[in-house]
Amino acid sequence: MNQKTPEQAMREVTTDMILRALKLAKKKGRSVFISKTANGKGVEISTLDPRKSRRGLLQWGWAATLQRRAMLPYILLATASTAFAYSVGFTLLALAVFGYIKEHWTGTSQARSAFQTVLIGGLAAAVAFAIARFVS
Repeated sequence: MNQKTPEQAMREVTTDMILRALKLAKKKGRSVFISKTANGKGVEISTLDPRKSRRGLLQWGWAATLQRRAMLPYILLATASTAFAYSVGFTLLALAVFGYIKEHWTGTSQARSAFQTVLIGGLAAAVAFAIARFVS
């Protein structure tokens, strides 16, 4: 039996999900948007058509993979406070990697791009956390 890696399985499921959504959108004459958060800005799913471009699918899969890695400490560790610290670390690392890669399109130095991404993403996360703490 041919076993697939988790990444291969995720890619197949994601591709199938996008293709089904594209088919339904075409049938209903509608646009379908996908977002990794409930209140996030959606991306039109037609831009992720794997038949046209693997790049969009890989970008979406990369984001989903990073998001899953940030949740891993909550599954593996016993206390929420320890898991939170690890999750923050994973998130900051993911932001740094994204910023480092983003340099290719922005033209700034890799270190500066990584620092700016961590700073802005970290501040946004801290504000969101503070608002959630205040509201609850």
